[in-house]
Amino acid sequence: MMLVSVIIPAYNIDQYLAETLDSALAQTYSHFEVMIVNDGSTDRTLEIAQEYAAKDDRIRVVSQTNQGIADARNHGIRETNGELIAFLDGDDRWHPTKLSAHVEHFESFGQDAQSNEALSLGMSFAKVTFITSTGSYTKQYSNSKLTNLKPEDFYIENLAITPSNVVIRRSVLDRVGQFVSHPGGLEDQELFVRIAWSGAIIEGLNTVLTEYRIVENSLSSNLSRMEKSWQLLNHNVESYAPSLVKRHYDRAYAYFLRYLARRGIRIRAKPQETQAFIWRAIRQDKSLLWVEPRRTLSTLFFAYLPHLSKQS
Repeated sequence: MMLVSVIIPAYNIDQYLAETLDSALAQTYSHFEVMIVNDGSTDRTLEIAQEYAAKDDRIRVVSQTNQGIADARNHGIRETNGELIAFLDGDDRWHPTKLSAHVEHFESFGQDAQSNEALSLGMSFAKVTFITSTGSYTKQYSNSKLTNLKPEDFYIENLAITPSNVVIRRSVLDRVGQFVSHPGGLEDQELFVRIAWSGAIIEGLNTVLTEYRIVENSLSSNLSRMEKSWQLLNHNVESYAPSLVKRHYDRAYAYFLRYLARRGIRIRAKPQETQAFIWRAIRQDKSLLWVEPRRTLSTLFFAYLPHLSKQS
């Protein structure tokens, strides 16, 4: 059986961590280890992690000064031994068959062979369902492309949605490197682009295995900071894949601007801000209007809905 290393970065998430750990320990696939990386928490996160570790010898806990989620994940990678690495953010949840489904997916491609790694699956992901901050289901699911994936697919849009949704072969990370910290996030998307650009096979499973908790915090609510983070992501990608950026920059930037508009609507940002993002997206790449008309036009509608409501 392949050993799976489950890496849980944890920073001030005492209200969610027990729920997350319970979902990890409920897996039908049993050959795994759990590494909780306490990233300088000041609440009860470390205490909860240690309580679970005392009850289950598959769990280990390490602590570091607060260095950010990317460094915490990298710390976990260094401290574990699994052939497969699964990431689980400390406020998300897994379905019980999460690991077994991914292990079967990797095994269906055959074992990794150093002489012919290209024939092996490098990264597996699935569909995501979104839950509220209190853990209730929203009835919203990801609808990402799952097969015949190319580097531009991950550059244009984060198909995996969240690191909690992916399992990566360790040999791939050994070859392409680990997470690079971004001031506003998006380090996961950049890593997925890098993996795809390296030639590793990435494929998704057509089933929901991860529950992604939507917790709007100051970071995810700062839309302008998120835009600057995307530009940093783009700069990093351009350093190793300049031809990819040259061919797909307009489409990728437009998709992200539209994403910021949709996030702005969800967090009830100022209407003028969300309206500006969606119009900038359309000007950046007008094909949004006919390639994905439903998502683009619905974003336009809801961006102006507060203004229309005031007029009625």
